[in-house]
Amino acid sequence: MNDILICTKRVLWQLLISFVVLAVILWENNQLILINGFIAGFLAGIIYFFIIGRRLFKSTGLEIEKAVFYMRAGWFIRLGILVLIFVMSIRISIAMFWAAVGGLVWVNLIVITNAVICAYQKKMHENN
Repeated sequence: MNDILICTKRVLWQLLISFVVLAVILWENNQLILINGFIAGFLAGIIYFFIIGRRLFKSTGLEIEKAVFYMRAGWFIRLGILVLIFVMSIRISIAMFWAAVGGLVWVNLIVITNAVICAYQKKMHENN
């Protein structure tokens, strides 16, 4: 459990730092309005992984059939959040939509990369 907290802190710090760097880049290019789309994408990605994690931890104590149903219900919730964010952003502009997609992809990239690194480090410590 301690490993998960360390990896989660690392992910959150990396997201914060990358968000600040992105805001500076957008500000220098006079495109700061796009930060709203990136915020929407970042929040959608963070909420997405939070819901997955919470549902995984809760489903471990359930019977198999109930756990499958519980995870499928979570899939519809996550999909609904993504569709809502993307529909709202495309109504504003195409650039805002792509900014939201970029924010979501960036969160996924950081989370998955850190998950691989944490799993690799854990495996190396188990072998020693």
